[in-house]
Amino acid sequence: MAKSNLLQVGLALCLALAAPFAWAQPAPAQAAPAAPPSAQAIPPAGQPAPLQLPELQFFVLPNGLRVYFMEKPGVPVADVRLWVRAGTAVEAPEQLGLAQLVALLLERGAGARSDTAFQAARDQLGVALSASSGVEACKLELYGHVRKLPQGLALMRDMVAAPRLDSATLERVRKDQLRNIYRYTKYVGAMANEALKQLVMGFRHPMGRLPEGRVETLKSFTVAGVRAFHKKFYVPSNAALVV
Repeated sequence: MAKSNLLQVGLALCLALAAPFAWAQPAPAQAAPAAPPSAQAIPPAGQPAPLQLPELQFFVLPNGLRVYFMEKPGVPVADVRLWVRAGTAVEAPEQLGLAQLVALLLERGAGARSDTAFQAARDQLGVALSASSGVEACKLELYGHVRKLPQGLALMRDMVAAPRLDSATLERVRKDQLRNIYRYTKYVGAMANEALKQLVMGFRHPMGRLPEGRVETLKSFTVAGVRAFHKKFYVPSNAALVV
């Protein structure tokens, strides 16, 4: 091999051997991060801004409905809630689960609309409209843009004043509630909570009952009984509207 070629090979070999050592050199030490400011350097909190709520208006309509109204200009949404004293507290022992069953039926067709037609009307309007039952009352809630408020209130009116409450819808909702009770009994924690409520409050107290009711009472409900419960409790004088 020529002397010049030998020098080139030797230089390349030296560079190849030196490369790993060059990469293995430790990175230069970085400066330690600055210490956080002391507590004395943090400025004290200012005074909280005063809470200014709009004026709450209250009036009673000629039909006996109590209305609580609060308007905040500039807010483009409306939150409407109708409270009806038709919770588990008004149930007789043979009616356990009827309050929640009626509340669920309110969403399953109202006025001239069937179950599917009512759901479609609500979805096309773009509002949230639902009904639920608790211990003291059934709550109907409407939430959406203020421009949709008149149409939304019309749907809410049909829900509370003219629900379909037909036999086919009753059977569907009844089956859903029976399945819920069956699933509920499969959870040890849920059963322990139910036993504790009955131990503390007693079975006859509304707080000691399962809102879904019992299998034997759910199976006994008829369309006539459901409509009688609705007619008795879903009246203007037994409700309050909060807007």
